[in-house]
Amino acid sequence: MKRVTRKLTSSMAVSMLVLSISAPVAFVHAKEPAPEVEEETDLSNELPIFSQNLGFYLPAGWKLAFQKLESNMYSAEYVPAKQKLRRWKSLFCVQGYQGMADSVSPQQFFDSFAATYKQTCQGEVYLKQLENVQISGNNGISALMGCTLMPNTHRSDMLKEHAHQSQPQGEMGYYTVLEGRDDLYMLHKSIRGNVFTLQSLPVNQDTWPAFIKDMKPYSLQ
Repeated sequence: MKRVTRKLTSSMAVSMLVLSISAPVAFVHAKEPAPEVEEETDLSNELPIFSQNLGFYLPAGWKLAFQKLESNMYSAEYVPAKQKLRRWKSLFCVQGYQGMADSVSPQQFFDSFAATYKQTCQGEVYLKQLENVQISGNNGISALMGCTLMPNTHRSDMLKEHAHQSQPQGEMGYYTVLEGRDDLYMLHKSIRGNVFTLQSLPVNQDTWPAFIKDMKPYSLQ
């Protein structure tokens, strides 16, 4: 499988913010008429988020399903082409928090995020701190976190009184929080599926490298 680099300019990122969720954009190159057998391609994406450019890979066929810039927070969410964001099974999320690097460490940020996550979980929470990371000279932390029984709804609906929810599912994710020059960044890949137990984790401390490998390497320039 080969990988192709694709950069998004600042003007491209701004124009994408006005797109409707009902018409998501996939990062693909214009192509000549496809041959009978087409090789799968991973696409490298580089998003200008506040003061730096954040880079990551997406497997072939994934699409941008949501993007929002609000005050000092940026968020983009990607799902496989045949999935809908509000009923996702696989999700890759990129977030940026402007001006937070001077006041909050990656560990403090993740601890606060995990505390909120635990309040949402209706089952047991699994949390495993992994190694510290350094990406393009930027320090950060990584962790596995999941919930054995999570409400099956998009987090943007959590505070809506009459938000529709289907049968709860299990959720597991690999998280990275990076300290940039001025800003904090969080990337995570998560999956949802059958309810599980802490003894039958869908991703664990031995299998997480294979779980996240299609999205790496990350970069922050």
